[in-house]
Amino acid sequence: MEIRDLRTTSITLFAIDELDFRSLNLERTLVAIKNQFNFSTINRNNGVLNFNNGFIQYKDIQVVIDVFRIEQRKIVLTTGSNSDTNNDIFNLILKFLNTFETRVKHQWQYIHMFFESICVVKLNKPLSAFISKTDNSNEKLQAIIKNHSAEEFSIIVNPISIKYQISYLGTVEKFNLNRIQITEKQVVIEVRSQTDYLQNIYFISAPLNTTGILALITEIEKN
Repeated sequence: MEIRDLRTTSITLFAIDELDFRSLNLERTLVAIKNQFNFSTINRNNGVLNFNNGFIQYKDIQVVIDVFRIEQRKIVLTTGSNSDTNNDIFNLILKFLNTFETRVKHQWQYIHMFFESICVVKLNKPLSAFISKTDNSNEKLQAIIKNHSAEEFSIIVNPISIKYQISYLGTVEKFNLNRIQITEKQVVIEVRSQTDYLQNIYFISAPLNTTGILALITEIEKN
């Protein structure tokens, strides 16, 4: 495999009133955040603070911050990095934000952090090879499509995407106590837009950390 792009989003959930949201909305705070993390734009919309196109010097590399969004109970951070680096940068940003606390001073604590990853990867084999080995009905479906397509043409049928839906079942006490519901997510594997499927370049998104999405890619190539 050849990873051509990897981006991680962390979605961090907080209890109500944990963040000093009023202080974070002050103009001086917004300007300080923008300057500290080199954001090019700030936008306030319906109580949501959006910062875009920033960067931070992390160890010996410069990491791009695509999106940083603050809501009353949630912080979303998208970086051009793996999930470990994203987590470290989140902690640095949270520590900085915590300095603007105007109530009783305390270290902000979050309830849970979820990761979502996207990557563009060039695989050593086509997605159709994986599908054919894991789904015996695939070749039959391709045959039906060929047989019932326009007779004037030679037909090639190639699957170009797979989707899995993830539903989160059961109850988790810390979510119930804070009235938090987890919505369904999707794993998507599809041919990268503006590329030919013969190039075997795929866009993959999944509610997984970097280790998880790399394991997914490895398994696809293994079969």
